[in-house]
Amino acid sequence: MNATARATDVLQKINILEGHFSTSEALDVVNQLINVKINHHKLQILSSRIHDETASTEFHEGRIRELEVEKNNLRYYVNRARSEGKLVQMNGKIEIALV
Repeated sequence: MNATARATDVLQKINILEGHFSTSEALDVVNQLINVKINHHKLQILSSRIHDETASTEFHEGRIRELEVEKNNLRYYVNRARSEGKLVQMNGKIEIALV
């Protein structure tokens, strides 16, 4: 890392998703990404409870609820694209910074 880089400077960008997709492909790809994040939070809850059964898991439970809402939103837009005979354009980037 450059010694003059600030803590919030983006160090790496990963273009993980880009292009036009059929509605089935779009639904499959994004559902899989969201499911990975949901499973991550479920594992964090389990890990917390194994170490301390009274541990707060509100953050992880809240993120799971938010991600489930996003899955529902995704289905709405994909179904809309399908009914209009359109493709779905998706772009997804991950930016990595030290904080």
